[in-house]
Amino acid sequence: MMTPSGRRSRANRAYKDSVIRPACEVCGYNYDLTVHHMKQACDGGSESPANKILLCRNHHGIADRLSREDKRIWSRKRMVHLIRTWERSAGQGQGVA
Repeated sequence: MMTPSGRRSRANRAYKDSVIRPACEVCGYNYDLTVHHMKQACDGGSESPANKILLCRNHHGIADRLSREDKRIWSRKRMVHLIRTWERSAGQGQGVA
């Protein structure tokens, strides 16, 4: 019997393999990529590709932080925008707009 985390890992590998040119959707880096779920399973999120975004480890960490602060970030475009905004403001000691 496969555990839920095993199923998720398998689904994430399948998602990464399905992307034609796998790269971080924020910076374009194409090594050591991870899958971020915009709406977590515990919040009712699914394993569908529409709920996933491919990110480098650095941007995945930022996405996790942003997701904890605001559980309503369910759009890929909004997530990329917020990560870029966070990066610009991080050096200036400001929060996300």
